[in-house]
Amino acid sequence: MKGQSRDETAGSNMRRDKREGFALATIGMWLMAVTALSALAVDVGRLAWTATEVQAVADVGATAAVKTATQGGDYAAIAKAAAAKNKADGQLFDVAGHPDFYDLNPIEAGTYDPAKTPPFTPGAAPWNAVRVTATAKQVKFIFGDFFSLLLKTGVVSQAPVTKVATAVCLPPLQNPPDLPITVCGAGAINLHVFQPGEACDPTQLGTVSPLNAIPNTQDACWNDLGTGTTTPSNNDLLALFPPDCGGSVSPTSAVDGETIDVNNGDHHNLFTNLMTCINASPYNGTRRFTIPVVTNCGGCTGTNTIEGFVTLEIMAVNIKTNNGNVSSFGTCNVPCGPGKCPQGIYCAQQVCNPATSGTGIGTGNFGSCIVRLVA
Repeated sequence: MKGQSRDETAGSNMRRDKREGFALATIGMWLMAVTALSALAVDVGRLAWTATEVQAVADVGATAAVKTATQGGDYAAIAKAAAAKNKADGQLFDVAGHPDFYDLNPIEAGTYDPAKTPPFTPGAAPWNAVRVTATAKQVKFIFGDFFSLLLKTGVVSQAPVTKVATAVCLPPLQNPPDLPITVCGAGAINLHVFQPGEACDPTQLGTVSPLNAIPNTQDACWNDLGTGTTTPSNNDLLALFPPDCGGSVSPTSAVDGETIDVNNGDHHNLFTNLMTCINASPYNGTRRFTIPVVTNCGGCTGTNTIEGFVTLEIMAVNIKTNNGNVSSFGTCNVPCGPGKCPQGIYCAQQVCNPATSGTGIGTGNFGSCIVRLVA
């Protein structure tokens, strides 16, 4: 401006320089803040990722060890060996090889009962569960050392990460039996009798076929599941089915060694009802049921003694509800003999039950249990 003195012009320039300097300082501070936040996000993300890896190590250790624990073996060694095959924080979780970085302790065997609080209780055998605690001791922050030195804040540059997992061996069904049919061990069926501690090998399991609860086959009978109904009607037997299959009674007394009432009969409607509930969601055509095993049906009359239980996988398409004149039936094409295939359950597959105690065909000798992560 023409009227402006030299001093006024110099003052204006100084003020502009100060504003520009302040803006640059502010931008610098924002850049440092953004960089610090970005670094923090990287470190937090890395810590979260490592935590996921450590959780996976705990999971695999528990699931690998629990079957060995139920059999009285060295479950801790199994857990450590399984963990050593998995990585966390950039290297194998090898407790023996890297004790300063990794730890698997404690490794506890105990009992798991979902009805209790807490559900897992470490203690004396027999065990059905293992709890593993995995720790990565020195998870380093990528930017922790840098900002600790720059800002002199004493930020910790590393931290431990600890995760816990519990695995349990449980039966396919919690409260057997749940279908009022009895398999007769001396009939034309193919049960695999597990020995104590024997592992489940699906290739060794039997195809239990057919289960025709009528007099002319006698490889299966209807029974009262220990409820004391000596000559049950169609409705009496239906009441013993699972609730979603039309049942209304929850039998609790059928156990190994108990005497139960067995009988025969042409209960066409029961097979129809069974097909309907197996076809329903969530089973969609295939479902497992646990039923008693007796030595010999003996004509399916009077009483017999339970020598154990077997869990069968039954497909609705393999249930016959009439006496049609066909030479074979079911997905396994069971030959029906002269005349016709009687109504009944065909091609049922034996599956594993838990190993606990007992001998012969029983709730203790169906080999390995099903392993589940529960926490």
